[in-house]
Amino acid sequence: MASTGFAPALPQILDVDERSRLLPDIDDVLSSVGDDGTVAGDDDESRRSQASPCPAISCSSQLTGPTKVFQVPLSGDNKSVLESWTITYHARTKKVSAWYHWLGICWWRRTEAEDSHVLSVVPNAHFSQAELGVVCANDQAQYAASCRKKSATAGHGPDLERRLRKLDWKVQDEIYDLLNDRVQSSSNAFRRRDWKVVVLVEVPGGEMTDAAAQALMAPGRTHKSQLRRKRLLRPLLLSRKKRPSMPITEYRLILRGTETKANDEGWGSHNRYSRPWRAVDEKELADKRLSKETQGNENRWSKETHVGDKYVDF
Repeated sequence: MASTGFAPALPQILDVDERSRLLPDIDDVLSSVGDDGTVAGDDDESRRSQASPCPAISCSSQLTGPTKVFQVPLSGDNKSVLESWTITYHARTKKVSAWYHWLGICWWRRTEAEDSHVLSVVPNAHFSQAELGVVCANDQAQYAASCRKKSATAGHGPDLERRLRKLDWKVQDEIYDLLNDRVQSSSNAFRRRDWKVVVLVEVPGGEMTDAAAQALMAPGRTHKSQLRRKRLLRPLLLSRKKRPSMPITEYRLILRGTETKANDEGWGSHNRYSRPWRAVDEKELADKRLSKETQGNENRWSKETHVGDKYVDF
């Protein structure tokens, strides 16, 4: 039998009371769905879903706690704030797609390269201000231990600047944008707060095992000592089987925000289209307009009046 395309309806020969007994009550249907989450007429207990204790949250949604944004205390030293950030960077990779060997010599090969890019820039909110302060102190202590000069503490800043400038330009661009965003969001019309990088730790491949985390936290192991150790063990490393290098690198930063300038009266704002001399220009135009009107009145008096006549301006 061909379908007519219309929804089935109750026969018109039934009375109103008989038709009402065939239709379920809408309140009963809504209450049954809201209580146990089942469809009316479904008696299978295995298909019944557990009701959510909160009607505004779905059963399949992930329950998370409220997000708490760090705020400096109202009393005490609130001039400096430390923040931890992680920038995940994917280096440029090459893959040989085709090649031709003959007589043990590679005559040609074709490679496909994937450009480097930054994967993510995420904050690490699970560190307190005291913990970040200890990390900053330990970083300066490790640099002082690796440097034999007396002014090791004074040279920590230039060394950090040198390591930052050696990074890929995309990573430097992300760091610059991050610092600029933090400055713009933390400052206001009365306070100027600048953000700078105070700690930079490079973790090639990230931490996927406990051994990597222990090697990263090992005392006395600095970047220079690692390079010196690799240089001494280079013949041994070349004799071993070459392992594939991980293109992922994590750059862990600690930023320090400091209030550098304050003005209780507040500063003005400007953009590329603002007019700092607007008031001066308007005053100058008003003075010129007034002088022209005065000069016009004087000329009118001299043309329309004679000597000894009284001028009346209608």
